[in-house]
Amino acid sequence: MQIKDYNVEFSQGGWFGQMDENFSMVLKSRAELDNFINQIMSEYMRDDAIVPEGYWTQMESQVREFYAKYDTKFFEQNDLVLALVDRGSGSVRYELGDLAIDDGHIIANVTRISGMIMTMDYVEWVMMLEINKSYNTQGINIILESKIV
Repeated sequence: MQIKDYNVEFSQGGWFGQMDENFSMVLKSRAELDNFINQIMSEYMRDDAIVPEGYWTQMESQVREFYAKYDTKFFEQNDLVLALVDRGSGSVRYELGDLAIDDGHIIANVTRISGMIMTMDYVEWVMMLEINKSYNTQGINIILESKIV
């Protein structure tokens, strides 16, 4: 079944920590999102890290601000699906093509668009998909294709 009503954003999710290349999760409540934020912050806030004073407080503030729009009211009607799309250059763009659901699992066709010149940085690109709870989402599979423009 095709999904037509959704919002999607591709974000450089550098604060996600050590994610498996098949990382994805469906968050169904603000409490689940808060637990996720706490988990990624605890992965980063290590005693052995050499960072300027106040760095962790600033990082946590930025992460919480980034997810602030996903409040309790949002989760009354929607789920938030997070999925690692790619690890690569920060100078690429991503577009979502067809989006379908089959037995509770989303199938997302994503295109990576890159130019002939790319930066050599390394970032994690995360798809943030807002989808209505009526789809009863349980997981997601990303099909990634590349296109050079």
